[in-house]
Amino acid sequence: MIEEVRFKSVVGPELAGAIDLPDGEIRGWGIFVHGFTLGKNSPAASRVSKQLAREGIGMLRYDCEDDQVPLRAVA
Repeated sequence: MIEEVRFKSVVGPELAGAIDLPDGEIRGWGIFVHGFTLGKNSPAASRVSKQLAREGIGMLRYDCEDDQVPLRAVA
């Protein structure tokens, strides 16, 4: 199961992400940090996170770029 999430920031834009939840017992958690040319929904990020979720590891993948802050503003 995938849940879209947003985390508020005190000093800047919100962080947009997706959580890949295991169907069964959660054995642990991880964060997928993608490269600046990819996004949370890139095939690589999605494939790796979904496979880890199938193995019981909940994964948070997030976007380095969002509607509120273009990548060129943080690079």
